[in-house]
Amino acid sequence: MKSGGVLRLAVPDFEAVVEEYLANRNLDKLQGLLHGGSKYDDYDFHYQTYDFKRLSGLLAEMGFSEVKRYDWREFLPPDYDDYSRSYLPHMDFEHGRLMSLNVVAVK
Repeated sequence: MKSGGVLRLAVPDFEAVVEEYLANRNLDKLQGLLHGGSKYDDYDFHYQTYDFKRLSGLLAEMGFSEVKRYDWREFLPPDYDDYSRSYLPHMDFEHGRLMSLNVVAVK
């Protein structure tokens, strides 16, 4: 990535997963966030688990700066659906819990 380039990441937020589990004690709803959806056997799984502290530290080690969370509402069209808008209950933006760790960093 060129100097000044912007990287946006959306990964499952382990802190949100733990909060959701402690609030509802329903591990079945969290399997996809923890391990992947297994929809595509060769690629749909997670090797790592991240919270903001771990991910921002790794990005800093790789030379990124200005590492911070981003709000998908700031740049995505209202009807666009991607994992940065992952909520439980699904798509409940008003009352649900955001399950995605959305991070932006500058190289």
